[in-house]
Amino acid sequence: MARALLCAGPTSEVVRAHADIPSHRTTYGPDDRGVVLAEIDRYLTPLLAERPLWPGESLLPPLNPR
Repeated sequence: MARALLCAGPTSEVVRAHADIPSHRTTYGPDDRGVVLAEIDRYLTPLLAERPLWPGESLLPPLNPR
């Protein structure tokens, strides 16, 4: 659900249908997305204090070099 909330955008809602109860659906919205972002922030903050994030050396070249 976290991935879906992040990909959907800040004002979107994600609806989860439950396979065991076909009529049961749970809707997640902006407040739930905020909780996910806070959890990511709590995870990344100590890592950034240790060392800066580095994407790596094997990145693809830009499509439109300037």
